[in-house]
Amino acid sequence: MLKILVVMLFFMVSCSKAPKHGLHRRKVSEYYVNSGFVQYLLPELPAWANFSTSGNCRRSRSTRYLDFEKLAKSYNLTYAQNVQFQYMFNKEFYLLSKNHKLDFLLFKDEEKLFYQVADKIQTGINAFRVPRYHRVHLIWIDPALGSEDEKNKLKALLNSKIMDRGHPVFVSLCLGAAELVAFMTEMKLKSRDIRLLPMELFSPYDTNGVKRAIIGLDFSQLLGEKKEIIFFLPNGRKVKEFFGNYKIKKY
Repeated sequence: MLKILVVMLFFMVSCSKAPKHGLHRRKVSEYYVNSGFVQYLLPELPAWANFSTSGNCRRSRSTRYLDFEKLAKSYNLTYAQNVQFQYMFNKEFYLLSKNHKLDFLLFKDEEKLFYQVADKIQTGINAFRVPRYHRVHLIWIDPALGSEDEKNKLKALLNSKIMDRGHPVFVSLCLGAAELVAFMTEMKLKSRDIRLLPMELFSPYDTNGVKRAIIGLDFSQLLGEKKEIIFFLPNGRKVKEFFGNYKIKKY
C-alpha cells in the first residue's frame, strides 16, 4: 500500500512540474450547453481567408456571419432586418468582449447577447440609422486608407457643393464599426453627420436568403427602394460586392 502511495505521489509531482506548452485548463463554465442559437451562426472565416480583394486589405478581425435563411424562417425577418441583426450582433459582441478584455465570450454570454439583439430587431431598434433625406450619397472610403492623395480627394469631395444635395454615408469592406469611427476621428469628421456602413453589414446571402459566392450588400434593400442612391467611387467602376439600384459617380 505504501509503495502505491509513493508511486501516485511521484506522478502527481511530475505532472505538476511538466511544461504547459501554452495550454491551460478551461473553466467548466466554458462548456455551457446552449439552447441552439448557434444554428444561426455560420462558421468563422480562418484568418488567412479574411481579406477583401476589392478593398485590397486584410481585415484585423472577422465578422460573425449569420444564417439569413434560418433567421428569416424563425423570426420572419426581411433582408434589411437580417443585415441589421448581423451588424448589431457583431457590434455588441465586440464591445462586450473589449470591455471584459477577452478574445471570446462564453457560450452562455454569447447566447444571451444573441437573443437580446433579436428582441431589439423585432421592436424596430437598429444599429444603422437610415438617413431620412431622399437622396443618399454612398462613399467608398477603402482606397483612401493607405493613400494620402486619396484622403485629400475624399476631403475635397466632402467639402464640395454636391455633398449638400444628399446625406453622406461611408462604406467600407475593410473596416469594422469601431475602426470606421477611428477613421472618422483621424479625418476630423466626427462633428459631421456622416452615417457608417462597415464590413459587418456585408453578407454571403442575397435578398432572397440564398447563399451566393461573394460577400455583398444590397443597398437598395437596406436604405429603401424609394431612395435616390448615388455611389461615389474613386475610379468610377462598379465594385462586385455592391448590389442594388444606384448611380455611380467618380471622384
